[in-house]
Amino acid sequence: MKKLPVYVKYPLVLGCVCLVCGGALAGVNAATEGKISQNAYDKAHAAMYKLIDTNNLKTTGDPSVIEWDEGVEHTYLDERNLIPTDSGNYYYYNATSPKGFSGTITFGALVDPSYSVIGFKFITGDEDTIGKSAAGAIDISASKPFTDSDGVVESGASAGKTLPAITTALKAVIADARTIK
Repeated sequence: MKKLPVYVKYPLVLGCVCLVCGGALAGVNAATEGKISQNAYDKAHAAMYKLIDTNNLKTTGDPSVIEWDEGVEHTYLDERNLIPTDSGNYYYYNATSPKGFSGTITFGALVDPSYSVIGFKFITGDEDTIGKSAAGAIDISASKPFTDSDGVVESGASAGKTLPAITTALKAVIADARTIK
């Protein structure tokens, strides 16, 4: 039996190691996929309840998901919920901004019956550290609402590309809320 040359043996061994590691990684991914998506769901809904509490809303029923119409484009919008309150229907959105400096920001936004965003909660993002801290510092409230007519997102951090991307997603939130019947 001939001995394999080094330039054949090393790539063969490396290829086998890669196959084993790739299979192990696929197994770990499959095993944790459900838990990761459940954690993302829990974090997003915790943001919704935090915004409800922050705005002292008295709900008259449980929040419910509003399904998307078939074929309607909903760029930047991940999920929307109806929140019935004693002062009208409010809407909560999970939204993801377009790419800012190096990534996106996922956030929750609470829209009041007059279609102003009165709550903003950073959820997660793959943006750089400055962009994430800028998103976390955004102060939108009932006393400082975001409207589609004059809305500009500001924060204490300088994130020249991230904040306009969040503004774009917030305007998409308001535009969609106006279409809900």
